[in-house]
Amino acid sequence: MNAPQQDYAIINDDIGKFPSHVVWAGSSRIPEAPKDSLFESNSQPNNTASNNKDFYFSFYTPYREMAFSLGGGLLLHLKRKLEICIAKDSCAITVKDWDINCEFADFNRSVARLFLQLSCKSRAQNLNEIESQLWARILSYVDIKRYNHDSASLIYLQGRLISKSDGYIVKWFGRREDEKIRDDLIDSLRIVNENECFSCYGKFDYQDKIETITNLKFIEDPLEFDLDSIEI
Repeated sequence: MNAPQQDYAIINDDIGKFPSHVVWAGSSRIPEAPKDSLFESNSQPNNTASNNKDFYFSFYTPYREMAFSLGGGLLLHLKRKLEICIAKDSCAITVKDWDINCEFADFNRSVARLFLQLSCKSRAQNLNEIESQLWARILSYVDIKRYNHDSASLIYLQGRLISKSDGYIVKWFGRREDEKIRDDLIDSLRIVNENECFSCYGKFDYQDKIETITNLKFIEDPLEFDLDSIEI
């Protein structure tokens, strides 16, 4: 099985230019834009624009969604398009509903810092009324289920390699069904023989299939209780 294709456009701090194809307020003019940009825009002007000094646009990507880098390979995926106001004569932008005002080159950093700061305060139950309202608006844009999954810690697992003849089949202790390991993870288990037990740290995806295997060790006596809640 090949690794899944990227189905999102990643926004990061290397972007120091305007998105492609923005729509001017009160006009159907679409300025020329870099050909290598990840962005497309509305084909019609945004009628909500009230100030001709600025123009408005929503992000449309050739992918199904957008993602912002939170560092360390972790991405913040969005489930709704962002609505942006950007000044004609500068790189200053305003992000609707997010209370973000920044230079376009700082777009990713501003989104990432705001999300992580409010997330931290929310976990500590330390949001004031204004912050609570802002956090609620932000969560309406964010794929929070995917973020919680992607940012979760690896869990401790124990398993037995049942078969290698028709794919690698593993019995995970504490889980009901045997699992056929996907092809890109087989290298993690090549040193294990059939019917041998092992432990590792891993993570399961949305379909409850293993997607990460690391720190593998041989074991003799598997634990008999449910291991799903044991974290690093």
